[in-house]
Amino acid sequence: MKMKPKYLVISPFAAFLISLLFSVSIVQVETGVLTETRKSAIVNMFSENQLESGSFVTFWFPNGTIVEGLPYFVAEELITLKTLGALEAIDVEKAVNYIVSKQNIIIGNTTIWGWPVKRANKYFGDPYEVFIILTALKSVNALDKVNRTALIDFALSRYDAFTGAFKEPIITIEWPNGVVENFTACSFPLEFYASSDVAYAEPNMISTFLGVTILAQLNALDKINLTKTIEWILSCKAENGAFKPFPKSHPEYLPPWSSLRTNPFYVDRYGTGLAYTYAAISTLNTLGLLEGDIIDKGKVRDYVLSCVEPLLRGAILFKAHPDDRRITVGAGVRQYTYYAVKTLKNIGMFEESKYTLAKASKYILTEQNLRFDDSWPVPNRRKESFYGLFLGTFTPHDATLYAVSILNETESLYLLNELTPAALKTWQNLVIFSVIVSIVSFVGIMVSAGILAHKRLQVKEIENETKSTNSTRGA
Repeated sequence: MKMKPKYLVISPFAAFLISLLFSVSIVQVETGVLTETRKSAIVNMFSENQLESGSFVTFWFPNGTIVEGLPYFVAEELITLKTLGALEAIDVEKAVNYIVSKQNIIIGNTTIWGWPVKRANKYFGDPYEVFIILTALKSVNALDKVNRTALIDFALSRYDAFTGAFKEPIITIEWPNGVVENFTACSFPLEFYASSDVAYAEPNMISTFLGVTILAQLNALDKINLTKTIEWILSCKAENGAFKPFPKSHPEYLPPWSSLRTNPFYVDRYGTGLAYTYAAISTLNTLGLLEGDIIDKGKVRDYVLSCVEPLLRGAILFKAHPDDRRITVGAGVRQYTYYAVKTLKNIGMFEESKYTLAKASKYILTEQNLRFDDSWPVPNRRKESFYGLFLGTFTPHDATLYAVSILNETESLYLLNELTPAALKTWQNLVIFSVIVSIVSFVGIMVSAGILAHKRLQVKEIENETKSTNSTRGA
C-alpha cells in the first residue's frame, strides 16, 4: 500500500505532538517544574521546609542541614505567605503554636517575656522581633493566643514618661573570656546594628515607632501619654521635612550615651534619614494623624525621592539618605526601598511616584535565587541553596519578606506569576527533544517508504519477467 503524500507531511507533526505531550506529562508529574512560577518557588521552599514542630528550617545552613528556626523567622514566613495568599501551603496552626510556645522563658523565679533570645549569659527581648511576631499573629487572627498583659508591660518598660518617647534598656553581659559588654537590643534593619553600642539607650524614633505599634497591636495606647509622644515625634522634624532619630541629631553630634566618635545613627547633613522618616510617618499614621497638615507631605515626598540611587539599565533602589556615602543600597535586605515605598503610600503620594517605584520593583526580582544546573532535559534547581528565596546580607527570611512586601506595596505582585528560568529552560528542552523525535520519525518513515517502494519495484520486475517468460513459452 502506497503512503499518501499528505500523511508524509502530517506524520512528523503528529510525532512532535505525541512526544511533547508524553514528555510534558512525565516531567510535570515527576518534578512540577513546567508550571513553576517565581511565586510558587517561594511557596514551595517554605512549604517543604516546615518542621514537625511548626517551625521552619533555618536557611543559614545549606546542604540540607536541619536547624530549627527562631520564632521571629517563623513570623516572617507567615507574613510572606499571607501576602502571597498562600497560607494553605503550610500548617498555620502548628506555626502559630510554635511561636506562642516561645513567648517567654523561665530562669529560676524570673519569667522573661517578649520571645527572648540568649547572648552570652543573658536572655532578653528585642522590640523589633516582637513587632514582627505580633504583626504575623495579627495577620492570621491569632493575637488572642499571646499573653497580652506581659507584652504590654514589655513595651511600657521602654516608655520614657518624661519625653513621651521610647528607648531600650542597657543590657550588661559577661563573655566566657571575662569581657563585659553593654548594649541595647534592637534589630530594626538599619545601616548598622547598634547591638555593639548603646545607641538606643536614649529616647529615639525607632524605639518609639516600635513601642507605639506594639501597644496599638495590643489595643493599649491608653497606657501612655499620646500628647507627649506626638509632641516628641514632631520635635524630631527637620527643616527639610524629614525626621531625625532624636531631636538634637546631626552628623557630628556625639550623644553622651555613645562610645562612638560620631552620631551612632547614620544621618545626612540635616541629621535626618529615610529610616527615621519612615518610623515617624508610620507612627503618625498608626495614630491617625496624617489626614491634616501636621507634616508637609510635599517635603516628605521630595525627601524620599531624593534618596533614589540610580543603577544600571534604568533600575533604582533607595539609600539611607541623600548624602549617603556608604553605598547602603548594597544591603541585600533592601529595607530602605521598603521604607521609601511605605512612606509614600502613607502620605498619599504613591500614585504620582508610581513610575519611579516600578523601576525598583523590577530590580528586586533580579535578587530572587533561581539558579539551576543546566542538566538535560530537566534543569536541577539548587534547593539546598535557598532556591526561590531572595538573597542579601541578612537572612533569606528577611530578604524575602522585604522583597515580597515591596512588590505588594507597589502593586507588583503579579510579576511573581512569571515562569521561572528553570521552567522556561525545561519547556525549551522538551520542545527540542520533540523536534528531534519528529525528525527521526520522519526519516524513519521516509526510509521505510523507500524500502517498501524498492520491494514493490522488485516484485513488479519479477512479475514482468514471469509474464514475459510465460508469453514466450505460449508462443
